[in-house]
Parts: sequence; structure tokens; C-alpha cells
Amino acid sequence: MKQSLRSFLPNITAVDSASKLPNDSIFVVFDQNADLSFEDFIKSEILTNSEKKFNFVFGPEGGFSEKELKLFSDAVKVKLSSNRLRAETAVITAAAILNSKVE
Repeated sequence: MKQSLRSFLPNITAVDSASKLPNDSIFVVFDQNADLSFEDFIKSEILTNSEKKFNFVFGPEGGFSEKELKLFSDAVKVKLSSNRLRAETAVITAAAILNSKVE
């Protein structure tokens, strides 16, 4: 943070069960089959609703199962890229895109 002259440190929490996720925010699930792009979501929601909390949910490389997607039936589903990304690469890609749009 100091080296890049940025003073924002995101709160990152890893959970091993959907039942442990907080319920006081908007869930954003990265799904390869979603119609809404992450960049469009940033423009329409994050930049206009800075007071809201967002939880980003990344799944395995093969994508979420139908059963897992049902757990997030109320979540916003966004597409990060037209390419399939490894889980750790998806997180870095999302952070880079978000960082480039939110100054």
C-alpha cells in the first residue's frame, strides 16, 4: 500500500461454507455463464453506491455447480472474462479491473 501510494486495504475473508458468509451486503458471484460483465457492474452499481458493501464470491476453475449457484439465487452474477481463469488468477484479475475503474 505504501509503495503504490494507495491507502485502501480491502477486507479479505476466506470461508469454507456458504453458511458462514455475512448477510449484510450484496453478493457478487463470478460465473462464466453470466450475461453482465464485471466492468458494467462496476459502472452501474459500485461507482454509484459507494456506501454499500459488496462480497465477491469466486468459485473453482470448473465453475460453480447448479447446487452451489442455488445458494446464491439472490446474488448478482457477473462475467469476469470470456476466458476461463484459474481461481487465484480470477481474484487478481477482478482486483486489477476494480482498481482501474475505482480511483
